[in-house]
Amino acid sequence: MSAPSKAIRKYLAGYAEPEAREASALAFRFGHALVIPSYAEAEAVLDTLDTVPEGPRGPVLTLLVVNEPAEAPALSQEANRRTFESLEQRYGRGRALHSGMRLREHPRGWLLSIDRTGERAIPKKQGVGLARKIGLDVALAAAVRSKSGVAYLHSTDADVHLPADYLAAAEHAQAADGLVYPFRHLPDPETGDAIFAYEASLRYYVAGLRYAGSRYAFHTIGSLLAVSLQGYAAVRGVPKRCAAEDFYLLNKLRKVGPVRTLGSAPVLLSGRASSRVPFGTGPAVSRAADMQDLRQYPVYHPAIFERLRRTLRREPDLDGFQTLKLVHALRDAEYPNQPLQRALRNAPFLAAQPAEDLAAICRQLAALEETGEPAGPARGPMPSSAQSVFGDSSPS
Repeated sequence: MSAPSKAIRKYLAGYAEPEAREASALAFRFGHALVIPSYAEAEAVLDTLDTVPEGPRGPVLTLLVVNEPAEAPALSQEANRRTFESLEQRYGRGRALHSGMRLREHPRGWLLSIDRTGERAIPKKQGVGLARKIGLDVALAAAVRSKSGVAYLHSTDADVHLPADYLAAAEHAQAADGLVYPFRHLPDPETGDAIFAYEASLRYYVAGLRYAGSRYAFHTIGSLLAVSLQGYAAVRGVPKRCAAEDFYLLNKLRKVGPVRTLGSAPVLLSGRASSRVPFGTGPAVSRAADMQDLRQYPVYHPAIFERLRRTLRREPDLDGFQTLKLVHALRDAEYPNQPLQRALRNAPFLAAQPAEDLAAICRQLAALEETGEPAGPARGPMPSSAQSVFGDSSPS
């Protein structure tokens, strides 16, 4: 890469986590950087590491940030110990660096594990945000110091399966400060179709934002992120939060440049229930699993997006967080949540009648994201062109 910009130098000097200073030990060149936070993922993390694909720019540096909050439950601490044991069994002992880091060879390049457990535990309120930031900070510093030709810093989670074109897709994308990968959830035997109700609600919300003309009409899921080096430095890294760090990171990135949704094969996400974070996929699946009829899963009233559309015509600079606040205010004051099936039937931005099967509903909504066009004759107050309904499928 060329000499680092002033923004990158300033970020590394004043805002990067202490582990980034140890990147000087990573003197080799690499073509791609992938960060994976891992908290109590002993059973899943090796499967995820097996799916790290080859990179068209050369070796991949995968950074696994094994972390736990202070006073983590004993079972979680034990799972993290098993993670380290599994890494040693699969990839050998490797070479110890400073600050709890250990470097090993990986079939796609290199695997750097970063230990933030025990005495190095993450402060409870900083959670996955700090874990993700540590990995991305080290990746940024290593890319700068080794003069590697890294275009984006990638981030996913420890319970995903990455597609073969995962890294290649970013190489073919238009320049952006943030990239969002397509996704699909895999059902869990214990919770069945609960994940599809949650996934449908996510896709319904993004479809509504596109209809409203929002510049923030993209998914904000930490498993699906890639950021440019310049953009990452400009927004001063990942917010140190125990949840929603992905939302706030992308919200800030969109203010400095484009955030684009890629057209690659989907990243496969776990659909299991979990209580490791206060909100997000795991808790939402837990709640959905208790419902007798998942078609009654609550989502925003479709009239909210019509109101939002009118608001954004007057005030186009309303940001992602302010947009969400407005949506919640409208929900609380005028338009209470509706059951998923009813909302899908009545939404003016969805053209086809929703399927009965939740998995099929998810496929219908995913197809809209891929094409940016309605799936059939428009109903309700649809504008005359699909472009005005959905906007650019890669917001810019």
